[in-house]
This record gives sequence, structure tokens and C-alpha cells, in this order.
Amino acid sequence: MHDPRAAARTHEPYDFSARRVAWTAAALAAIVLLLSAAVHLGIGAPRSAQRNAHWIDDRRRAPELQNAPLDDLARYERDKRAQLDGYRWIDRDAGIIHIPIEQAMRISAARSNAEQRR
Repeated sequence: MHDPRAAARTHEPYDFSARRVAWTAAALAAIVLLLSAAVHLGIGAPRSAQRNAHWIDDRRRAPELQNAPLDDLARYERDKRAQLDGYRWIDRDAGIIHIPIEQAMRISAARSNAEQRR
């Protein structure tokens, strides 16, 4: 009733090496600490304060804002309205011209009505 092979079949006593895990964790912690120290000490950064002077001045400068935003908006809307309502050549050689939207819609509607009557 006693199986002699059962004695040979035991659980693995060591699934992993705790010592190897501890050394790996210590090595990773040391790498993180070294990199943090390197960043903190500024390794690789320019050594001269004059090299950084332009960067410091740029950071202290205030952003350039519009002096008269309503005037700029009015000019923008006027230019866009002139572009939409004006006439101009798109491609003179091909005979393509820009016409106002209202007129283009009337022409398109007239063509559509003419085609439906046929």
C-alpha cells in the first residue's frame, strides 16, 4: 500500500532564490539613487551661467498680448467677409472665378430648377 515512488515525488523546496531577488532589488535601488543624484547635481547641464542666461531671460519675459483685441477681431471679420463677398480669379487660365456665396447659391438653384423642368 505504500508507494515507493511517492517518496521520490516531493514538492520543490525552492521556487526562487530569495537572495537573488534581494540583490536585484538592491541593484535597482542603487541605480535609482545614482540617477537621482546625477539629475540633482546637474550632470550634463551646461556649466556656464552665460549659456543659460538667454533661457532665464526668456522665462521671465511676459507673454506678448494683443493691444487691441477688439480691433484685431473686427479687422479679421472684415477681411473674411470681403473674401466671402468679393470677386477674384482663382485660375484665370482655366476660367475659374470666385464669386460671392449668395450669388453662387442663386446660380446653383437656377441650374437645378432648369434641369428639373426638362
